[in-house]
Amino acid sequence: MPTPTLDEPNYTDNPNKDDDKLFVMFYPEAVKNETKTAAEGRPIFDHRDMIKVITPGSKDIMVNKATENYQRRFARQWQRYKANQEQTPDGTPLDQVPFLSVTQIAELRALNVMSLEGLAGMADTVAHRFMGFHEMRAKAQKYLDAAKSAAPITALQSQVDDLKSTNEVLQRQIEALMAANEAKAKTQT
Repeated sequence: MPTPTLDEPNYTDNPNKDDDKLFVMFYPEAVKNETKTAAEGRPIFDHRDMIKVITPGSKDIMVNKATENYQRRFARQWQRYKANQEQTPDGTPLDQVPFLSVTQIAELRALNVMSLEGLAGMADTVAHRFMGFHEMRAKAQKYLDAAKSAAPITALQSQVDDLKSTNEVLQRQIEALMAANEAKAKTQT
């Protein structure tokens, strides 16, 4: 196993609890191989896996080679990338949040905030970037808390709806069997 460098800590033993606040994306990059290009007399490119890490609320974007440590640290995103699946931020998209205006969504996206969870997890150091930040972040947290507390009720309602649907199907089957039985009884008499 390669030894982690200073800018690339080993997160397998001590996972970073704030990683779920980050938007992480792996992507391919074509890198010109000067040695092969000179030997072949034409441009030759090598494939390199890269990682882009975006912290909500920060304009800074970290781009680096997708080393084994990054692949382990962000294993879920790495698996999506390797399976050619879309790498979208997890959570509630901002355009699905009823209390955010179109303008606020645009401002948040400009600050690399792509989800309600990203907004709720933003640091206080971002507060100076736009008016009403603390109130908006508090609303986001309240919305998430309310949704989490309502989750068991929502799950039960879904089960009730499924049972009602199954019950309706069974009721129609019983009615059809009874009608068929009555028709059979009439033909026998």
